[in-house]
Amino acid sequence: MAPLDSDRTWKLAKWSTIAAVVMVVIVGVPFVRGRTEPVARDRLIAARERWKSANIISYDMDLETTGAQTGLYHIEVRDGQLAKITRNGQEMHPSERDYWTVDGWFQAIEDDLENSEKPSGDDPATRCEFWLRVRYHATLGYPQRYLRQQKQPSRRTATGYETPAASQGVEMRVLKFEPI
Repeated sequence: MAPLDSDRTWKLAKWSTIAAVVMVVIVGVPFVRGRTEPVARDRLIAARERWKSANIISYDMDLETTGAQTGLYHIEVRDGQLAKITRNGQEMHPSERDYWTVDGWFQAIEDDLENSEKPSGDDPATRCEFWLRVRYHATLGYPQRYLRQQKQPSRRTATGYETPAASQGVEMRVLKFEPI
């Protein structure tokens, strides 16, 4: 009877291991695909150089934003200039939205990085904590996903009331990118 028990134990262990591996793959794969890294100046510069080297001046891009500003955007860039932009299917005026281009997105990330590196001042209203993460396209360099979280510290008013810390963030994720 001992060999039968060991066979059952072995089969149970084998199938339990297989089930565990399958579960790790099912749960883990979506997180690997969406992996980001902290924004670093050297990687930002390298990604921007890859983008410039790709020499893509006309493209269509669909992206999704979540957080403080939620929407589905369709962007058309021609000869380096924003030609058309829609948000949730509604047309927006392109001249006011240049930051939606890849070059504009790089500039926004750089501005956020500079703001996060500034030393905190004495005025609590000017002190913020930033959490910036990004994933760049491996060959073309454009940002595929960008997360920005800004937290302002709590403040004590003149009457002694302490306002709670406020936090706001946005995530931008490219759903489709097509060079023209």
